[in-house]
Amino acid sequence: MNDPQSAPRLYPVPAKEYTIISLPNGTARADIKLYDMNGRLLKSKTMVNGEKIQLDGIQPGLYNVLIAVKEKQYYERLIIQ
Repeated sequence: MNDPQSAPRLYPVPAKEYTIISLPNGTARADIKLYDMNGRLLKSKTMVNGEKIQLDGIQPGLYNVLIAVKEKQYYERLIIQ
């Protein structure tokens, strides 16, 4: 069974003005990249665990989020209302 604490989590779902990324146990920082469904990079930053990521200027829709933690990469979906 997969440990839910071993992968990042995005909330709230769906997001509106911001999303919060909860990183795996013991992880303090990660690099994130937000892509639209056409693969265009919309936002890129280094964040700390639990930081609010502002979504100003990003239209409602479905997006891909790449979260790079040390040597691992996670892909998550983000719904913006």
